[in-house]
Amino acid sequence: MKYWLHRITGGDNALGFAHPLLFTHHFLSIGWSDFSSDAFVRQVQTEGETAIESAMQAEGWGLPKNRWNLWRFIMEMKKGDIVLVPTSQEFSLFEIEDDFIYSNDSIDASLFMDWNGKQAIRQENGYYYNENGQPIDLGFYRRVKPILYNIPRMGFADQKLISRMKIRQTNADISDLKDSIENALKAYEEHKPINLKEKIMAQPTNPVECV
Repeated sequence: MKYWLHRITGGDNALGFAHPLLFTHHFLSIGWSDFSSDAFVRQVQTEGETAIESAMQAEGWGLPKNRWNLWRFIMEMKKGDIVLVPTSQEFSLFEIEDDFIYSNDSIDASLFMDWNGKQAIRQENGYYYNENGQPIDLGFYRRVKPILYNIPRMGFADQKLISRMKIRQTNADISDLKDSIENALKAYEEHKPINLKEKIMAQPTNPVECV
């Protein structure tokens, strides 16, 4: 079992749909909608990284380093792995439920609603568009099971974990921080902040008697 950090904030016009997909419908998402099809997933699973490299070169993109984010999402994340998803001042933990990779061909279109309940529309070109006619850059999805939502970074993540959550890439293997993640989960469930300042603030104050 591995531990991953994965951001859902990337991709044009994506966050407003990626957030409810994850927190309401339990689908982790990534961009790369230009390649979103079940056929592409099968090609990557059969041919390996060559399939991703060929597709990106065909688009005239060369070999960008961020292609490895898609590779990890499709090929390296496995059933039972734990995924940490950072948000503004918090993070949430999920478990990957299976090894099936959904694309825009296979994701349930009825789930594609933004956090205001506005339905996205899939056009014949395979892209989803928001109500303003802008393409939504989400292309691949993994079914996940929530473990715990919205753990505050301050008070429950140690300094190593806080620092790692500042990396800018979409995803990364953070299995070396297994203990930090498990300690944060345990501390939050037990309402015992690990940060000294948070511990002090969490303690009840006793009134001082005046004489």
